[in-house]
Amino acid sequence: MYGRVNNTIYILLGCILFFISIIIFIIIKTIKNKDYSPRELIKLKSWKYISIIIIIAITSIYGMKIYESATNYRGKLSWVIERLKNERSVEFEHNNIYKYGVEGIFQDINKKYTLPNKLYMSNVFELEFNSDGTITSLYTFVYGKNNDGEDKTYLITYDKSKSKDITLRLNGYANFDYNDDKLIEPLIETVNAIPFEKTTSKFNEDKYGLVYYGKRNWGYNTDGIINISEKGREYYFGEVNIETIGYTVSIFVPGKEQDIIPDRYNLICDSKWS
Repeated sequence: MYGRVNNTIYILLGCILFFISIIIFIIIKTIKNKDYSPRELIKLKSWKYISIIIIIAITSIYGMKIYESATNYRGKLSWVIERLKNERSVEFEHNNIYKYGVEGIFQDINKKYTLPNKLYMSNVFELEFNSDGTITSLYTFVYGKNNDGEDKTYLITYDKSKSKDITLRLNGYANFDYNDDKLIEPLIETVNAIPFEKTTSKFNEDKYGLVYYGKRNWGYNTDGIINISEKGREYYFGEVNIETIGYTVSIFVPGKEQDIIPDRYNLICDSKWS
């Protein structure tokens, strides 16, 4: 139940002592009566009754404990069952953001589990990657409607230090407000246009982060704002007298956000959300 030696060792020792006492009893009986057979112990009515009582007692006590542990979120067994029902592993092949962007993440998942055509983000999309583009960690919680019109959620996580696979958790809780400010499509298209190697060489660090919150209003602050075309052409408007609003994808150096201003990319394209 609990997987801890200090809880189970006493039960194990009790069983060992119990079986040793039976062996000693049989040896003594055999020495005293050479015609004695251990099978005679099994045939004794008293032993049968004792066995039945022991089995019923153990089954009742631990059966109830196992039931309680399996009840939703009341014990460790319930979490094991939860993971078996809703947790899946997906082989992460397209794990280089320079080559495949973030679109590769969804491509790998779609090979095994069909995602909705239109995805929305519940809170944030964030990942970290090395200077060679290898993705080292990932977190996002997305949702959408499947082909049958049903609401579906997907918690997507990845930690290169723990597993080579993406972890996908299904059937979570979401608000399902389908707010277009949280569309995933702008993230995918913007990342495809970002000149990563140029951006990271400017920072000259070993590790980098990417974060996307959906549509954001930057007000009149233009620090780090880069408007970019689908072909990678950058537009700097300098001082403007209108607010900057867009589906911004930020590239930053983890732990140095206050010292190094992130590059904040807004895609200029023909899509209606641009």
